[in-house]
Parts: sequence; C-alpha cells; structure tokens
Amino acid sequence: MVNGTNIGKYSGQFQVMTDSGGTGYVKFLTSGTFTPARALSVGVFLVGGGANGSNGYYGTANGGAGGAGGKTYTGTASLSSGTGYSIVIGATNTASTAFSLSSASGTSKAGGTGAVCKCTASTSWVESTATKGTNGVYAFSNSTIDGIMYGGGGGGGGCWNCNVSSAGASGGASGGGSGGAYDGSGVNGANNTGGGGGGRGTHNWYDAEANGGTYGTGGTGTVIIKIN
Repeated sequence: MVNGTNIGKYSGQFQVMTDSGGTGYVKFLTSGTFTPARALSVGVFLVGGGANGSNGYYGTANGGAGGAGGKTYTGTASLSSGTGYSIVIGATNTASTAFSLSSASGTSKAGGTGAVCKCTASTSWVESTATKGTNGVYAFSNSTIDGIMYGGGGGGGGCWNCNVSSAGASGGASGGGSGGAYDGSGVNGANNTGGGGGGRGTHNWYDAEANGGTYGTGGTGTVIIKIN
C-alpha cells in the first residue's frame, strides 16, 4: 500500500515511505519478487553493497583504509500488471539489481585513508591522521524521503607506533563504518545503506590482526522505487 493504494505485493521485506510532498516510495530491504497490481511507471534508486575496509600494515603502523560505499544509480522502469520482477539486494561489495537496472552502472563514494604513525631510535611522530569517509547521497536527491544518505564510505583506521597514537576517523553519512582505534576493529557499514566498512586500527611491533581486531565489513544495499 502506498498513499492508500494497493500497488502490488512483494515476497521479501520492504518499507513504505512518503516524502514531504506526499509522493510515495517503497524501499526493498531483502531480495524477493515484486508483482505490481497495475501497470506502473516508477523511478528506481539502486544501492549496491559497500566494500570492506582494509587491515592496514601493522609492521609500519599504517591504519587500514575505509571501504568505498556501494555504488548508487538512478533510473526509470515501466512495469506490467501481474508480472513478477526479481529484486536482488546486494551483499557486501555486490551490486543490487531490479527491472533490468543495476547499481553497478553508478558511482561510489570513497572510503577514508588510514593514519600513519612513525618513529626512529630518537623520535616518533604522526605522519598523517585518518580521514573521514565521503558522505553518501540521498535517494532521488530528496532528503525528505527518509533522511538517509546512501553509499557513504568507511572511515580510516587509527595507529600507534612507539609513543605516539592517532585515532580512527568517522564513516561518511549516513551508514559508513568508523575506523578502529589503534589495535581496534573497524565498524561495519550499516545494512540497507551500502555503507563502506571502517578500516582497522594498527599497532607496531606485533601482529594486530591477531591481537587487535579486524576491518569492518560493508553494509548491504537496497532498492527504492518512486511511485509516479
């Protein structure tokens, strides 16, 4: 049901939304089959699954980079009444597809870079701090649908080396995972936003993969249709 009108049925999980102007939308949360109850002309916004962050390099105390956000793509489709249409919600680093359209045709937002901590026998310093993941985009460039920015990149991980440390950075809005503190895991990207995973924080002198967590995984994607 959208605006009191039965537009069809869906075999998976979904959410009905309305923007500030009263236009209706359906957000598909899991893969399934959508069967329209009538002929529809729809706008289609697709978000692929976000990429994983990286582990970085413990031996040189380079924090892991944040994963890129899932690719986003906007198109249109004409749907026939009673026809079943497969909708695939992309898992980590995988495209979402619907109505012969794919998020793979779109563009992605970058994850942040990891911090770099260095030292010599006489001194130690932070060569560069972790950077924030790039913010995602609103579905149909409309912030009033649900207020979520899709496909945000993950934040870079922090570092420690000798006597200096630097924190991990936040993920891009709305669903990018934050980078880990040194020896800490990156945060997973939020599901159904295509957020990239945060980079792992690293520590010199020993194996941070064994002792200090891992990278964050990319969040699942989504498909949103606009009922014209």
